[in-house]
Amino acid sequence: MVAHDDDAPTRVELPRSAALRGGDIGASDDRAEESDPNTQRESVPRALRSAPSGQLPGPESEPASVGTLGSVFPSSLSSQPSPVLLGRTKASFATLNAAMDHQDAMRTRSFLRIAGVVALLLLLPVPLLGGTPWAKNLFAIGMASTAVVCFVLDRLLRDDASYRFGYLMAGAVICVSSAYSGILFFGVYSPAPVVIPFGLYFFGLSGSFRGTLLIYACCALAYAGLAAPFALGWLDDPGLVTARGLSVMERLLVVSGVQTVFLATYAVARFSRRATQRALQMHDLA
Repeated sequence: MVAHDDDAPTRVELPRSAALRGGDIGASDDRAEESDPNTQRESVPRALRSAPSGQLPGPESEPASVGTLGSVFPSSLSSQPSPVLLGRTKASFATLNAAMDHQDAMRTRSFLRIAGVVALLLLLPVPLLGGTPWAKNLFAIGMASTAVVCFVLDRLLRDDASYRFGYLMAGAVICVSSAYSGILFFGVYSPAPVVIPFGLYFFGLSGSFRGTLLIYACCALAYAGLAAPFALGWLDDPGLVTARGLSVMERLLVVSGVQTVFLATYAVARFSRRATQRALQMHDLA
């Protein structure tokens, strides 16, 4: 017969948490520290506490299974559903298309603000410039129109829900037309054509392949139609910078070089969008 001491402290075995039951991580000293309020520490598993700074256990050793994940992370965290799976909110997107649409909307607002400011800055020194009067007036009208359209569209596209590619196409028509009024004023052989790749790369990153291809085709055809009569000597170049000292062949080579830059810019933009989509798909898969 065994005598029991009623005054002796009774040892109570606390149930192990779901995180410890899920795997082999943790020991008795961890449980003792968690049960003692005087020595309670942050409930971080041993594998995470002993890992080097900036590293997490798992990828270097072996792929994490369901049981391993349950043992590394507390059950209070692992059992909560991810907000990404709850649909689209202000900070999360359930599908790849939703994420890409959000990116397009943010890029569009940034581009419109920058383009509007650039148009205003280019408009300020116009009264101080010489050149052909009608070309200068056309350039001033184009820059003022670009600034107004950009600020209006930025107001209309103030959030993702109001984003429409049709708005973007309308803005593209105004911006391209205004850009070519500047190319006509400064000259087709001046540095002015560099503004086209600036906008072409932005539009090339958009979602619609047909829409972006149409924008590229308009830019390429507009420059060819504007530069060819001056290159062949059919019309006098009204620009501030002309190519009167160049031969016809040299002028055509300059035009073809600019066209090559246009095509390369468009191609890089489309490949960049495809790379972004691929990266997001791989991230979602992981």
